[in-house]
Amino acid sequence: MYRFDKVQQKDGTWRFELDGINLILEGYIVDKDKHLIQNPEKAIAYFNVAGHVYGVSNQFKTYGTAEDFYDVMMKQYSIFDNTKLDKKGTEPELRAS
Repeated sequence: MYRFDKVQQKDGTWRFELDGINLILEGYIVDKDKHLIQNPEKAIAYFNVAGHVYGVSNQFKTYGTAEDFYDVMMKQYSIFDNTKLDKKGTEPELRAS
């Protein structure tokens, strides 16, 4: 289970934050060391890189847990975060040998 910083917002939704990735969930249940998203199709995630906010909804490929949604967003974040990319703009492990 990831150790998200969790805050319930005024509108009743939950904001999960970990390492610059933010998830907005309508609700969640902890089961088997995972945060199950109660309404996965309504979940959104966003992050900020160099003053630009990038966001993704969970509608097209629905992830059922906050951990799975977070992992996908972390991959996206690493694409935009230049400090995690090599000089050619690609992740080193994704380059062809």
